[in-house]
Amino acid sequence: MVPDVSNQAVWSLPENGMHDADVAQQLLSIVERQSRVGLVVATADGIVRHWGPALEGALGYTEAEALGRPIPCSNTHERDCLDEALRSVMSGAIWRPGIIRQSRRDGSLADLRIVAHPLRNAQGNVVAAAILVEDVTDNQRYRELNRRLTEVLSAVRGFGDLDDILRMVRDVIIELGGFDRAGVFQVIGDEVRGAWGTDRDGRPQRESDLRETLADWGPTIGDLAAGTVPFVIEKWIPYRQDDNMARPIDHVVIPMRAGEELVGLISADNLISGRPVTEADVLPLVPFAEEAAVAIRATRLLQQVQSHAGELEREVAARTAELERAVADLEQFAYRVAHDLRTPLRAIDGMAHILHEEMEERRTATWPDIEPRVQRISSCARLAGRLVDDLLTLARIGRQPFRPEETDVREAAMAAWRSLEAQGKTRDVRMNVLTMPPALADRDLLVEMYVRLLDNAVKFTRNTAEPQIEVGALTDATGPHPVFYIRDNGVGFEPADAQRIFGVFARMHCPDDFEGSGIGLAIVSRIMQRHGGRVWAEGSPGRGATFYWALPPS
Repeated sequence: MVPDVSNQAVWSLPENGMHDADVAQQLLSIVERQSRVGLVVATADGIVRHWGPALEGALGYTEAEALGRPIPCSNTHERDCLDEALRSVMSGAIWRPGIIRQSRRDGSLADLRIVAHPLRNAQGNVVAAAILVEDVTDNQRYRELNRRLTEVLSAVRGFGDLDDILRMVRDVIIELGGFDRAGVFQVIGDEVRGAWGTDRDGRPQRESDLRETLADWGPTIGDLAAGTVPFVIEKWIPYRQDDNMARPIDHVVIPMRAGEELVGLISADNLISGRPVTEADVLPLVPFAEEAAVAIRATRLLQQVQSHAGELEREVAARTAELERAVADLEQFAYRVAHDLRTPLRAIDGMAHILHEEMEERRTATWPDIEPRVQRISSCARLAGRLVDDLLTLARIGRQPFRPEETDVREAAMAAWRSLEAQGKTRDVRMNVLTMPPALADRDLLVEMYVRLLDNAVKFTRNTAEPQIEVGALTDATGPHPVFYIRDNGVGFEPADAQRIFGVFARMHCPDDFEGSGIGLAIVSRIMQRHGGRVWAEGSPGRGATFYWALPPS
């Protein structure tokens, strides 16, 4: 039967020669060797009476170096902090400052989580302080690195400037890496270009004028470029006596790699304080350098795209201006030629008419042979005159002032129909104009467009038994973007010709069957271009045609 020892102290085994103090000391030693938390026992004046094993890793001092001496402090701030802790604990309180920064023996900085408890004697008096110390430097650094990395990535996502990104990387190395100086360099091909660095007094400075090759950085740069080593610490290499970061004593070089591409280099040192650079200082910065490299490459690519886009925009603008000048010159030429041709064409038609009247009175034997030729001269002159008039109209549309206003579309269509009636062109066509919403348009150009479309509809319903034309819109007055139409039941056209019919001199039918200059629908298209809108057509042979037009949102 196993005896009940649950209420006995483990070390209460005097028959085995084990006393309470001895057992307690052994248990403490076992626990401390397995723990990351170090225990310091100090008197009221700060003299160390116990120095746990974990403290050697946290602060760099061995037990032999610390026992019997004051708790190590490197500056006034650390001494003031210790004095506050001892005063608080000796008064009987527990001191919890959270995380404080303390200098290690080698001069580097450690982030320590501190909790101090009072130790009392048998009479209950506080006689010493038990200080628990946990080194959380790596945790703190990684958290800070992640926070600053988020800022870097946010800058990139917000289309940050590359110079700002490089400056931010340099600041992270200084603030979180604990280095005195840092420099950030871009690598483009085999060239190393300076960006941001630090002068000999620790102040940031631009180094954009620095240009070197990878070979200038020594033989170890090849290992960094190849990705075979995560960083290089070079010690006791002579450096140039100036303010750049090229060759300081005992410095570290960390590559910024995005995949297989080396996009930059980070150089850091402790030239001001003289502290050595250790692997423990550098390791937390390697993941940050990799992420920063991705951010830098992304920003470079964005700038390249923007640069190419800007060049393309400038090229397009130049070509557009050149084309506009050519079109303007062509329109000016056409306008002048057409204008100069009007008078002689009218003279030819007039003279042909006079000749016809005189020959009609004389009635010579040759008149029956001559009359058709005279009539042909007159009809050709009139056709050429209409062609010249249409060319002038086409040129005028691109030259006249554009005055958009809210326009009653139904009234514009009716005005165009009345114009055709006055010319005797409407025949017995049944015309139906429906209610339509208003449009933001130049009224004069809109009437001109309807004249051309309605004249076209009348002409191509000539051979229809019951010609009909309907003018309307596909939406009611509440529609945000109405589409207007003109529909007829004439001869129609082949669907494959739907776009070609709006070209200059485009004719889908024989001139002997349907007269015209071939410019009417080109005028319609030009009017829509002036409005920023579009016009299109649908039709099929023998089933009529429908012309649509629409304007952009006002």
